[in-house]
Amino acid sequence: MGDNRLAVVHHESTIGKLICDYARTIGYVGESHTAGNSTTADQVLDFLREVNPTLLFLGESWGQGHPRRGEGVKALTSILESHPDLPIVMVSGGPSYKDSAIASGAREYWITPDLASLKIILNKYFMKNPQS
Repeated sequence: MGDNRLAVVHHESTIGKLICDYARTIGYVGESHTAGNSTTADQVLDFLREVNPTLLFLGESWGQGHPRRGEGVKALTSILESHPDLPIVMVSGGPSYKDSAIASGAREYWITPDLASLKIILNKYFMKNPQS
């Protein structure tokens, strides 16, 4: 079904499901994978090596047990060290971490649940290989 592989790391399973389902609905994802709240930074790196995504949506708040605000932004550096060409979209409920996320290497910043901007982001990264 194509090479588009979407990965989502977010503490709210409904957000991961929303992103994956919406990408499938508009026809851009061959595979989608989610990792949720119980994920540590090392587990995220293992998850990415296993899934080998072409696009990652990374929540700004996640972590083992109770999600920690800003944890996703902190993880950007280590993720980009092992996956330097992976486009990462930081996901948040507000703009609080936008500047630090972009400065740390996120290519996009998506504020949930804005589906219009989600579609723009998906078009930008998957338009070259839409699924049929």
